[in-house]
Amino acid sequence: MMTDVYHLSEEGIALVRRQLTRLFVFLGMILIPLVYFLPLPKPDPASSLFTHLFPFLLVGGFVVFASYRAVKQQVAVMREFQIWLGPDSIIRKQPNLPDLEIQRHEVTLIQEGAGSGLVIKTADSLRFLPIPHTLEEYKEVRAYLGEWGDIQEVQVTPQRQRLYQMMPFAALLLGGGSFVVLVASENPVLVVPAGLIIIAAIVLSNVINARSAHFERRPIWKVLLFEVPLLAIAILKMLYDLGLLG
Repeated sequence: MMTDVYHLSEEGIALVRRQLTRLFVFLGMILIPLVYFLPLPKPDPASSLFTHLFPFLLVGGFVVFASYRAVKQQVAVMREFQIWLGPDSIIRKQPNLPDLEIQRHEVTLIQEGAGSGLVIKTADSLRFLPIPHTLEEYKEVRAYLGEWGDIQEVQVTPQRQRLYQMMPFAALLLGGGSFVVLVASENPVLVVPAGLIIIAAIVLSNVINARSAHFERRPIWKVLLFEVPLLAIAILKMLYDLGLLG
């Protein structure tokens, strides 16, 4: 067998677009009400309706613009997603990510989940290769990988599948809620756990990002512009509410 190249089907690209759109709608539902809790100067009660709504409209406009841009970029990336399958290796190629190659002799387990696709695993828990079921010629790829070893079918209950689908939304809700508590509360009993959640999330995401081949490496300017100030805000707010700062 020569090396064959497979792409995501149009159905798979449309699925990515729908999932991201739902995620950003949920993000907007968190961020826009969050404006109310921010320590911003409140407009005079006699001010016009537009003055009262302006901060919400500003954040809403930003969310819509950023969401549209992010979805468009991710769909473009998914159109370039490729699986290269050869006699003794399989390679995933995707823009902004390093190529991930797994040799046939490295494979320790191949699993298949109903409605999700295949996962090729190795002895290294961070070196695995998911193959979505929306890949073009998925059945052909599955049949060939079946020659590498038995494919273990993983039974996922509808309840667990819904739980997996809700995890990104739960993470957004936890992060948004923690930030609201951090900036709106002065009670250290609430502020300290919220700050620790934010700090842990930033540190953990960077560790995973550095070790995994499934996430785009963050440019240093993004870390300096967004994550470092957020860490500083969380740490300083906790220290202030604990009375450790003047």
